[in-house]
Amino acid sequence: MTKVGGRIVILKPRHDAKPLFPFTHDAWRSGDLTIRVVDTARIRSMGYETVTTDAALIVTRRDVTTRLRGSMICGS
Repeated sequence: MTKVGGRIVILKPRHDAKPLFPFTHDAWRSGDLTIRVVDTARIRSMGYETVTTDAALIVTRRDVTTRLRGSMICGS
């Protein structure tokens, strides 16, 4: 789920999405909006139950692509 133009958009995994971990995929889509998560596997921090890695979000809407830097947190 995300917000676009003040409206809530429900995203679903793309048909070619690969699982990152249970219930989370690397590609999501709703209409003309696609969001991809690219994990770099570079560890930023590691705790007892979590790992944080560098990641990129690639957002495409109406043939415009924006690449954002972020992080992915995986934990129990």
